[in-house]
Amino acid sequence: MNVNNNNQLLDKKNIAGIILKPNCGDIKNIFLQIISIFKKFQIEILVEEKSAFNLNLSNGYSFDTLCKKSDFLVTIGGDGTLISVARRGFKYQKAVMGINLGRLGFLTDIMPDELENFLDNFISNNYRIDHRMMIKAVINNKEIVAFNDIVLSRKDLTGMIEIDGFIDNKLFNSYNGDGVIISTPTGSSFL
Repeated sequence: MNVNNNNQLLDKKNIAGIILKPNCGDIKNIFLQIISIFKKFQIEILVEEKSAFNLNLSNGYSFDTLCKKSDFLVTIGGDGTLISVARRGFKYQKAVMGINLGRLGFLTDIMPDELENFLDNFISNNYRIDHRMMIKAVINNKEIVAFNDIVLSRKDLTGMIEIDGFIDNKLFNSYNGDGVIISTPTGSSFL
């Protein structure tokens, strides 16, 4: 039985773009294990340049080039890594698979010891892609895209911020206070 119900699957699954949690310490052994599992399923691996540098690998790709060359992206880290990659890679509309090395793992639900079973199902088209709502904000002519939340707050510790919120160029509400958090259904990570 196929897990996907009216859910579009990837057309191509031959090349994975890997992005590691920044400054992740020594995970080279786990990374090599993960790579060997992908190779077992004949999935080519491309590594983002900062991740390659952290692993002392000689070849890495800029994030933009990685997104252009990859069929899908893989984060190795925690939810924060996946959120960052989803935001940065939004314009490329790539599916992001999260391998959990972090603490929470609400979004990165594949543990390294579950990867082989997951990829077996993945290759057999027995998987689903969750489509998540994202937020786009334009502030002072600067566009910001977020996966889970956007926080607007005051610059200084004293005083209040005044925020006018518009939807489709119509005033929605005015806010006075410390700030405003706008969240998608994925939920806010702001503590």
